[in-house]
Amino acid sequence: MSTILIDVDDVICDNHFLPVVNNYLNSNYKEDDFKSEKYELELFPKAEDRFKFYDYFCSVDSYENLGLKKGVSQVLERLCQKHRVILLTNACHFENSFAMGRQFFDKWKFLLKELPFFPPENIIFSAQKDLLVADMIIDDRISNLRGGDYKYRLLFSCFHNKNISDEELEKNGIIRMDSWHEIEKFINKFLK
Repeated sequence: MSTILIDVDDVICDNHFLPVVNNYLNSNYKEDDFKSEKYELELFPKAEDRFKFYDYFCSVDSYENLGLKKGVSQVLERLCQKHRVILLTNACHFENSFAMGRQFFDKWKFLLKELPFFPPENIIFSAQKDLLVADMIIDDRISNLRGGDYKYRLLFSCFHNKNISDEELEKNGIIRMDSWHEIEKFINKFLK
């Protein structure tokens, strides 16, 4: 049985940060409106304004109305029947213990609701993803795909990694995936 590590944010579910930004500012920003994934640095150049936003972010459930990526629920359910699938996700986004606790709880609640078939004991919260050994890791951040003991490293395409070149991916032994259908096809071909 193969072991597959899968990130949550921007891989299984949609971006949970931008809707909170839009609600806070009463705006309608889209990811393409920003130069980087650090929207708050562009929107709030002054640290004091950024910290006010962080306080707001910590007070709301950023996963409450979030959707899953197309096809992910069906693919995960099939993968769980053949492989050991582990959701490996970070809940430590700010240097604030309350925020970490809130993020952990909200994300946990979201995963249990949206993926009722998924074994809760296979959900791990850690910022250090390279601590676990697996046959495959799927993540949206190239930094999480470097290091670690993995046979296959899949980068799930999203806004903040679309400009990473094929040469850089190849140099790091990373394969880009654009959909959950594509991921399932790859897994069925290469993992037993």
